[in-house]
Amino acid sequence: MHGRPRQPQGVPEDTEKVKASQKRIALFSRLTTEVLLRRTAKQYDEESLKLAAKLLEQNPELYTVWNYRREALQDKLQGSDGHEVAQKIAQQEMQVTQAALTRNPKSYSSWHHRKWIIQTHLVPLDAELRLVKQFMQADSRNFHCWSYWRLLVKLMGLSSEEQESYILGRIEDNFSNYSAWHERTRVLQDLNTERPTLSLAELLAADSREQSSSAAGNEPTDAVELQPLPGHVLQQEYELVKNAFYTEPHDQSSWLYLRWLIGNSLAGWEKAKGTPQEASATQVLQATLDDQASMCQEILQMEEQASGLDDRSGQKWPLLTLARLREVQHQLASPSDSNCSEAQQIYHTLIEIDPFRKGYYIDAMHGKAAQVTRSLNSAVNVSS
Repeated sequence: MHGRPRQPQGVPEDTEKVKASQKRIALFSRLTTEVLLRRTAKQYDEESLKLAAKLLEQNPELYTVWNYRREALQDKLQGSDGHEVAQKIAQQEMQVTQAALTRNPKSYSSWHHRKWIIQTHLVPLDAELRLVKQFMQADSRNFHCWSYWRLLVKLMGLSSEEQESYILGRIEDNFSNYSAWHERTRVLQDLNTERPTLSLAELLAADSREQSSSAAGNEPTDAVELQPLPGHVLQQEYELVKNAFYTEPHDQSSWLYLRWLIGNSLAGWEKAKGTPQEASATQVLQATLDDQASMCQEILQMEEQASGLDDRSGQKWPLLTLARLREVQHQLASPSDSNCSEAQQIYHTLIEIDPFRKGYYIDAMHGKAAQVTRSLNSAVNVSS
């Protein structure tokens, strides 16, 4: 188990500790058996629910026992015994889940039960919002917390502006907070587009499907037309993610966010193709790609000065991003430009730095890997 030191080989275990552990296991086993028997018999009395709560405090992942509690309480929570009784039960359930989450803050079953309770509208949501923020202070990357927060703000009707402000604060506290970056892709869509664009998670999932399709020899399916973010918003976001790179250049979450931003820039350019704005859109895209490539090169120089040539592991993400930027620049420029050959050289370097992903980089050299920089509307097809 994580965080538990192993017993050194050859060192006998403490007899008293072994006996205490065996006693706890026996008690837990008897309690589990008793609770499950009561569920089978549909005993929904107070004593049975107390035993179930005690069991869940010891092991919050017993989803069958959470189901037992929902079966026992759903009618009362719907008001069969009056509104005051329903409120009291809801508060008790919140206490049960809080005890479970104190033991395991990443318990799927506990968070699911808590979501079920708040959707009854029997508990004050303001207090819940304060509590979930406390959980995030303890672990800002707990995706269960973020999922719960997302439901809370929806139920409370918090504006996209309020959500964006909170998310930005979490990013500024910790640039490696992948969950916060992902939430930012969602809230920026709500603030700035009439139609949805791809979120960060959806973009990665789309790439996974594209790789599977390519491996099977199938043609990639047409992507749904999606709305890119406005140019002025993208410029602000490029500055934000740039600060993350100079603070934590080794963390992949901000590099993946950059990929999403470039996908927006590509989508804006594609949207302008065939219109009077095409020339200016192409200039804007080329300037964006040049700026991001220059930033990657600057970060690579900083990494080389900090770690030397003996340890180049910290160069992986700026190198990979630079390679894909060069591929897109090659597509925009004349066939004779040097960007494509530079991308090929970078992939060879990545094989040396990151040999465990050698096959991926070889596929990338042949245009078979998922694109790190791709449009939101369609993949950027680059052939070697």
